[in-house]
Amino acid sequence: MTRYIAGIAAFLVLCGVVGWLAGTRLAEAAADGRIFGGGEFVNYGSWRITQALGSPDSDPVLRAWIARTGILPLARSEVAYFFTDTAPGDAPLDGGCDYEVRVPEIGARWWSLAAYDADHKPIANRLERYSINSDAGHSRIVLSRAAPAEEDAWLPLGEADRFELLFRVYQPDTTFDPAAPEALPAIERIGPC
Repeated sequence: MTRYIAGIAAFLVLCGVVGWLAGTRLAEAAADGRIFGGGEFVNYGSWRITQALGSPDSDPVLRAWIARTGILPLARSEVAYFFTDTAPGDAPLDGGCDYEVRVPEIGARWWSLAAYDADHKPIANRLERYSINSDAGHSRIVLSRAAPAEEDAWLPLGEADRFELLFRVYQPDTTFDPAAPEALPAIERIGPC
């Protein structure tokens, strides 16, 4: 009887370890962008969105990604999250390059643009500036390591190699249509890398 109980206990421990390892690897794969739950992405040029982010219908893979990255989404009715890690031509966004992001008039209460490193963390920089939002009044934002002439419209890239952008649109109104031409920010590489 003791052997039987010990065997069951060993089996349960083994199952727990295997489950923990599988869950950890799944969360890492989701956070690294190798897999992503929550349904299909909808692409708008180089920007993409998933309707499941901020929804109670999100699946376990999306929930693992949220837990791993620490990005806690609000409800879909409050904010739309657009992601990109590519520049025009599908080239990866490179921290050694300079970019200009032009934000059009957005039919929403507020917007913000933030840059994250490959680990989905805000990019460390000397200004401790991690995003620029509509309150700043800029429609043209420079992303680079070195400060441009207009430093107040600058989102520093610090020492990041690869990075991604997150464009949040808070309380979009009925005029906001991401499928419309030029509805989302345009990204352009400026100067040599």
